[in-house]
This record gives sequence, C-alpha cells and structure tokens, in this order.
Amino acid sequence: MPCQKKYISNIELSEKLIIQLMKKHNVETFCLCPGGRSAALTAVLSQAQELKIFSFFEERSAGFFALGRGRRDKKPCAVVTTSGTAVAELLPSVIEAYYSHVPLVIITADRPSSYRKTGAPQSIEQIGIFSHYVWSSWDLENTLDFDLSSWDRSTPCHINVCFDEPLIDKKHIKPIKASQYYSTPISSSTTINSNISLLDRSDQEGASSQLPSPFGRDLEKLQKANKIKIEEEAQIKSFFSKVTKPLWILSEMPETVRKKIEMTLSFFPWPIYAEALSGLRESSRLHSLILKSGEHFLNWLILNKKIDGVIRIGRRPCTRFWRDLETIYSFIPVLSVSDQNYSGLSRALPALSFSSFFKGIFIVHSKEEKKLPSKKTTKKKIKAAPTEVFKQDELRSQILSRIINKHPLSEPSLIRQLSQKIPAHSLLFLGNSLPIREWNLVAPYQPDKQLKCIANRGANGIDGLLSTFFGVCEPDRQNWCLIGDLSCLYDLSAPWIQRQLNKKINFFLVILNNGGGQIFSSLSADPIFLNSHNLNFKKWAEMWHLNYYCIQKWPKTFSFSSPSVIELKINSAYTKKFEKEFYSLIG
Repeated sequence: MPCQKKYISNIELSEKLIIQLMKKHNVETFCLCPGGRSAALTAVLSQAQELKIFSFFEERSAGFFALGRGRRDKKPCAVVTTSGTAVAELLPSVIEAYYSHVPLVIITADRPSSYRKTGAPQSIEQIGIFSHYVWSSWDLENTLDFDLSSWDRSTPCHINVCFDEPLIDKKHIKPIKASQYYSTPISSSTTINSNISLLDRSDQEGASSQLPSPFGRDLEKLQKANKIKIEEEAQIKSFFSKVTKPLWILSEMPETVRKKIEMTLSFFPWPIYAEALSGLRESSRLHSLILKSGEHFLNWLILNKKIDGVIRIGRRPCTRFWRDLETIYSFIPVLSVSDQNYSGLSRALPALSFSSFFKGIFIVHSKEEKKLPSKKTTKKKIKAAPTEVFKQDELRSQILSRIINKHPLSEPSLIRQLSQKIPAHSLLFLGNSLPIREWNLVAPYQPDKQLKCIANRGANGIDGLLSTFFGVCEPDRQNWCLIGDLSCLYDLSAPWIQRQLNKKINFFLVILNNGGGQIFSSLSADPIFLNSHNLNFKKWAEMWHLNYYCIQKWPKTFSFSSPSVIELKINSAYTKKFEKEFYSLIG
C-alpha cells in the first residue's frame, strides 16, 4: 500500500506509548539503545522525570540486563532499539525471558510499513521476528488509538513503532513526570502473571498459611477446604498408585512458596535432592532428608531400587539425572509441580500448579489413611525412605569431601573453597555449563550462609550471563558472579553499564579460566570442539577500570577490592586427577 499522509507526530506517538506503559503496567525502567529511527523515543525518554534510564550501545547486552533487572525488581522492564538488525540482537534475551516468565517489553523503531519487503536500507521484516516467544505484539503507525492493557505480563511483548521523517518533529518536548501516570503500585507477588495464574493467594502468603495435618481426623472438612479439579486430583492419585518410594527434586522456585514447600516436604520423609536455585538446599527443617553427596547418588538410588518415582518441585532441574529420565530411566514415573506448566520432559504431563499440588497431596494421602487394611486392597502404603539411603549418602559425602581435600587445586575443590569464603547473605549469580553443576556438587551445606542464588535457566544458554548479572545486582549486599571463560568472552561488552549503576554496588566477577569448553571434554578432546585458547582477562579488566586478580588458589582471607575481576586459572591436570578418583569411587 502507498504510504499514507502522516498526521501523527513522532513525539506525540512516543509520549502516548511511554505513558501507557507507565499507566497500564508500571514500567519504570527503560534500557535505551539509541539510533536514528528511534530518535523520537530517545528524545522523549531523555526528558522524562522519575524514570530509570540506562543507555547501551549494544542491544544484546541491553536485553539481558533488562532480563536481570526485571527478575530483580519483579516488574516489567523495557528495551528500546532502532530498526534493522538491532532488533534481531534481542532474540536471545527474549527467548530466555519467555522460558523464565520474565515480562520484558521490547520496543522497536521501524521505518514506515510501505518500506517492507522492498530491500530499502535498514528495513527488515520486524513484525513477527520474535515468533511465539512473545505473548502479544502491536504494530503502531500513524495512530494514537491503541491500548496495551491486554498484555498479561507473563512473558515478553513486542511493540513495533513506525516513524517517518523528520524523525524528531517537535522542537519543544514537555517532560513526562512518571508519578503522574503510575497506576496503583503492583506488588512483587502480582506483577508477573505466571504467579497469579498458577498460585492462589494463600500460596503467595506462604509463610502465614497454615497447612492441614496430612492425617487429620476430619476428612470432610479437609476436602471442603481443599477443592481441586478432578483431573488434577486424578493425576496425583495416579502417580501415587504406582509410586511408593518417591524422590523429591527441588529446583528454582518462587520465594513466595518456599516456606510452604518446606513445611509440606517435612510431612513426607522421602529423600530430597535440592539444587542451589531452590533456596532450600540449606534448609534446617529438611536437613536430615536432603541428600549431600551429589547428583551421581541418584543413579545409585534407582539401580538399587531405593526409589520408584520422581516428584519435581520448581522449574526444570540442572542435574543430568533429569535428562536421563528421558532415556535410560524412562520407566520412572514423574510428577512435576511448578509456577510454569512446562513438563520439562517430552514424555511427562504438564506441571501442576503449587496450589493444586498442596491441596491434592494431602487429600490423596488423607484418603489413603482412612482406608482400612485389607488383603484385597491393591494400594500400597507410602513408606519413609529406609535408613540405608541416608547412611549410604553420608558415606559417599565423606568420600567426596576426602577427594576434594586431596586435590585442593582441582576446579571442584576451588569452587568448594569459594563457597566457604563468600560472605553470608551475598547474591550469587551462577553461570551455566560447569559452574552451576559443580556448585551443586561440591558446595557444602551451610544454613547460616543464606546466599541468594540466581541463574539463567530458561534456555540454559551461556550468552548474556554477565549482562544479566549486572541487571540483578543489589546495592545492599555483596554481588558475586561465577562463570566460565567462554561465557565471559561471549559477553565482553557487559561492563559498559557499570558506570551507570549505583556507586555503592559491590560486585566480584569470578572467571573459571580452564582454557575452553571443558564440559565437552568427555565427548571429544579435539581443541576445535572445545574452543581451546590461552587467553587471559587482564587487559579486558583494565579497559573497564576494574580491579584485576589472577590466582591459582584462594588466599586464606578475602581482601579483594570492589569492583573486581578474579581470574581463577585452572590447571586441568589437577581436575582430571580429581575426576578419575571421584568416578572410580563414586561411579
């Protein structure tokens, strides 16, 4: 279609868009990637008052920073780009936000629609570029008649805005004062709608909610107070009709449900494998039930028929064992419970919501307790895990500690030492690939630490990790990031934003430099496959004016000055010795 005569000012359209985002969705943080086509948006945002504006030269970093800031503040965060390939740079962060249920707002400037499919400069097909990784999308051109209120804030949304020339078509821009347009503040428990749809209010108030006794006398009252859908109760009932010795796997979950999960699990004395992201790995209430010898023990449990089912609480686990449930352990029944309905396995049913699970498990087991023993009954009584399981776990945990101490310069040992030295109450961002897996294996159980562990586990990628870390950094605690060397190389522009952060933020970047992607060494020793290198990060740290430390072992006391890069040079020979002895004894 020929380009219509333009009546709407670019500045007016930009003002209307920003005001709607503030009014309808309480968006107060904008990550701005300035460009010619987005000039009107840049001009309006630069004059806005009370908004948090971060400026980036690189869109991919901006997207991951916004992802981190959205996770930290539990509010939608917006990213603004110019047209063309700048838009495509946001796809990785949009995918991560989609699978992590983080409500990013992607605002992309575009040339008028008449330029589409013409091959004109900086005119790519921006509509639909994010495919199904956005919940909703708008294409705005020559109109002030639009409404963004239908977005449910469960996953990202895309707003494409067409601007014709002159790009800045109004000399005098009236500053927007954000407080005039904010709606009633959205609380952290209701901002992200994945929590609204999958948790009821009692779940969000977990700490104050009282759980019914699982074996109470008044069954009718219990059932009346805990009504759930018939099919959900049937799913739980079906699982427990086949499973008498389940294993709990705890992965990333909202803080709002941890207290209730902790209380629920204490009623059912089954072994627990708790990952760091669950926030319950160091639970004192569950301490006697939590397995401490690492994920390899889970294979022993199945091979020795100590478990016959798995209950996953939280999002998709990091452990390799979870992937093995798809293949060599495909005969093991799985029940998933999460704030997301992803099954996490191709063979499993969608995850139950926390509220349905809380109600269903007590209803099912209360009914079972009411049944009189009968030889004709095909139901099997749920039993506690045998003492042998925990004795074997303790033995293997002691073996693991002995091997760690024997090889103090191996990568797993250095990570354990780091876990012991990081100050209590620190925020810890764990990189994907080896760092998060090794942390789950070797970090000791320290209830007094109360570390806040975060990671990008939506799509499990190694891109944008540093940028996300800067987004989640908090001003009132120490912030630590543990990532691999290739992950760092993937995100070298991330420290650009540090000069715009609160000066009080203390952060420490720990880079495990083992000379490449060693997680794949079991598949191939080919240097090309591993991306082997002999690089160091000294000059990079200097370029960003960060303190730099290069060490092969940890000092007795931490005296690193913030902000700093701590490059931990890993000697692969020591790590291989550790692995050889570990697998020969543990399997």
